[in-house]
Amino acid sequence: MREIKFRGKRIGTKEWLYGYFYINDKGKNMIHNPNAIPRHFRVIPETVGAYTGLKDKNGAEIYEGDILRNGERGRKRYEVVWLDGCLYAKRKESSNTTRYHIIGNKEYIVIGNIHENPELMEVQS
Repeated sequence: MREIKFRGKRIGTKEWLYGYFYINDKGKNMIHNPNAIPRHFRVIPETVGAYTGLKDKNGAEIYEGDILRNGERGRKRYEVVWLDGCLYAKRKESSNTTRYHIIGNKEYIVIGNIHENPELMEVQS
């Protein structure tokens, strides 16, 4: 069974926080980290992503919103997305074409994420 946890950027400091995600009674997006003080932090809703339960070739955890490269020298880049209840690596190949691949290859390497490095997902020729 995969570990259930999330990450999100903290409002104000924009540091990444990891833990349990919930929406509080005031409708605020929160991350709860039982190992931190304080334990509850407000996060930017657009940055919240679930841990996939997978790790890349180097042992880094893969989260929704991460950008992956296939192998050390691979030029292809993929965004990790959940679609219809499944985990995919999404690749935009041209202005009109998007391909989805099931993540299963252990050669993937996390090289960034769509929140801090959106330029990594620009279509490459």
